Amino acid sequence: ASPFGIVNPDWDGLNKSVGGRLYTGAPVGLPCHDNFNSQPHDPDPAACSVVEQHRRDMDWLITQMSGYAQGNWGVCQRPNSGCATSPTGPPINASTPCNQGNIPSYYVDVRQVSDIAAVFAFAAENKKPVVVKNSGHDYKGRSAGLGSLALWMHNYRQPLTLDANFVPDGCVEGVGPGITFGAGEGWDGVFAFAKTHNLTVAGGSSEWVAPGGGWIAGGGHSGLSPRYGLGADNALQLRVVLPNGTYATASHCQNRDLFFALRGGGGGTFGVVTEMTTAAHPGTPVQWASIVFSSLTGPQQRALTAVLVANANAWAAAGWGGYAYPAGARPGGLYPVQLMNPHDLNPSEVKAALAPLLDFAASVNATPVLTSYPNFYDLYLDKIKGSLSMYGNFGLAQASRLVPSTLFAGAENQTLLTDTLIAAMASSPVPTDPKLSMMVLMVAPPPASQLPDSDSAVAPAWRRCTWHVIFSTAWDPADSSLTPAAVATKYRAVTTAMDPLRAITPGGGAYLNEGDTYEPDPVAAFWGRENYARLSRVKGEVDPKGMLQVFGGVGSNADDQRFACYPSL
Repeated sequence: ASPFGIVNPDWDGLNKSVGGRLYTGAPVGLPCHDNFNSQPHDPDPAACSVVEQHRRDMDWLITQMSGYAQGNWGVCQRPNSGCATSPTGPPINASTPCNQGNIPSYYVDVRQVSDIAAVFAFAAENKKPVVVKNSGHDYKGRSAGLGSLALWMHNYRQPLTLDANFVPDGCVEGVGPGITFGAGEGWDGVFAFAKTHNLTVAGGSSEWVAPGGGWIAGGGHSGLSPRYGLGADNALQLRVVLPNGTYATASHCQNRDLFFALRGGGGGTFGVVTEMTTAAHPGTPVQWASIVFSSLTGPQQRALTAVLVANANAWAAAGWGGYAYPAGARPGGLYPVQLMNPHDLNPSEVKAALAPLLDFAASVNATPVLTSYPNFYDLYLDKIKGSLSMYGNFGLAQASRLVPSTLFAGAENQTLLTDTLIAAMASSPVPTDPKLSMMVLMVAPPPASQLPDSDSAVAPAWRRCTWHVIFSTAWDPADSSLTPAAVATKYRAVTTAMDPLRAITPGGGAYLNEGDTYEPDPVAAFWGRENYARLSRVKGEVDPKGMLQVFGGVGSNADDQRFACYPSL
């Protein structure tokens, strides 16, 4: 029987055409329940034990089609219906209602290009809503959808290859070293492969993220971006299946408008990327500076923020990127700062570059840890990999802002920015929820004039920014006491928290992949109006029937059934 209300679609035919890899979608917690969609269900104790053991484990969740880094997207949040597994709560109660929620009703485990083409043809004939899911590390729920048919790309792999002077299709000259991988490959595999060839790639900080999925579609930032640029700047070629089933190759020499759109235009909108080639840079030592400030008073928090603001532009120009987690109301005044720089610097040069930060650390008795790694991969293994493994399955709402470099220049601007950030940290727009937090990503990419190919759809604000600031709030998606209205309030809260920063950054933007689900001006923030006009033209050319739809995406229809589970604001 069809879950979509269509009479007798040829599910058997689709299953045969994809090699028997068509499956029904079900919540990861279903084995623990004695009911499903208001019908009796036989629990599976062995499978339930696995769920209980791994319910917040990202290493496991990415191997499940219905596993999401943010568990709220597996739930139909508007009526608060689903089968969420609590990341922190007690053992699952078998009698707790378990429903399909926002989990795709069917999915195809994609292993080859023809699988994608078959699903598109089937969906077009039977008017099926299609979504694309890779690792499930999507803060905006674009890889889930009520009553949808999912293309699960996690297992689309191929041997990684290196070309010392990669020549994109349609080009006559090479563009330097390029590493090619399948869309299901995560950063962990790409980083390891690059290391074996003494190369470095500009990659993300979560090993489970598949760069050929939503990461590159949103533009892709990295802690190494101040030296190497965004993912969009490093992509050399993308192979993609379009909604009409065509298998196309896009590069700066071929299908340039499509190449533009696939790098920053948004995932699940223009086609399904199957293969990506990214630029690889010569391996170099990487400097790491980590200082965990604790027990900071309010004035000390302001002083530390002022130091970071005053030196942000100079550090970015010198190649320093990284992360800071302002304390705000966090217990103990904990305020970690982590910086990295892919340059061969001696200890004296590192200390000179970071002198203002190190001097402040000495004044509050904080101990810096300064380490030089022979390559990025060693830093990744020691400090990054696994650091977020047990943070899966939480509900999350967030908003972000790209802060222009001009706001870091001059005492007056620096004071304004510092005061705005401190005020935001000190307040929580959700009186009953102290979990509102701030994250500062120092990921300023080089200006477009310094890049060989910056013709991508990323927001122009990326070329003028130094910081990327995020406000977020988390919750347990299995908390039955949270009403739909309470969940909606959390989304409103992060929008409200970001408004003061929006007010002092006219012309600023936001990172599409980590932006506000309910961004007040998404066109200007995520793409810019000129880019959006071009993206709209591309969308009309490659997907004239609007088969691919994501919430808030280019050409999206707000009334699409795939969005029926988003909170009603």
